Amino acid sequence: MIQSTGKLERKGKMTNVIANQILYPGVVVRVNVGLYDQVGIVGEYNLWDGEPLVLSISCEPGYQFEQKSSSITRGRNWTVDGYLGALPAALVLARARHMAGRSY
Repeated sequence: MIQSTGKLERKGKMTNVIANQILYPGVVVRVNVGLYDQVGIVGEYNLWDGEPLVLSISCEPGYQFEQKSSSITRGRNWTVDGYLGALPAALVLARARHMAGRSY
């Protein structure tokens, strides 16, 4: 696990950096939400504002599987776990999206 934490900062229009790291698709990130850490996988970047989309699951009713990172963090700090495998990012994201809507 990479021990860098920080709030989302914008550097330029399309580059999002957390603790001076560019978040590439497929990178695992987490945010502490009290009793547990919400874990997600960075997806593509939103074309309108350059903010990364994050794929994650939750037991909250009406929870959206893929959201802007700011919707999940709500101003809290992220921890970047890193890229945890050797599969191409496109395959990782496709497999994650295949799980959308399933209960855990």
